[in-house]
Amino acid sequence: FVGVDEEAVLVHELLHVLGLGHTDDGSQLMAAENTGQSALGEGDLAGLAALEETACG
Repeated sequence: FVGVDEEAVLVHELLHVLGLGHTDDGSQLMAAENTGQSALGEGDLAGLAALEETACG
């Protein structure tokens, strides 16, 4: 795939495994369609923090 940031796709998919879903905010890595995001945005980090708060054990 020409022009695809494979690392960003991998991180996006791993975040699905951790429990994050898509966001409507196109500036976040967890947006349904990537338009060039290659790093976690503030919303992505907030989602991860929320997962940590609800983690068991």
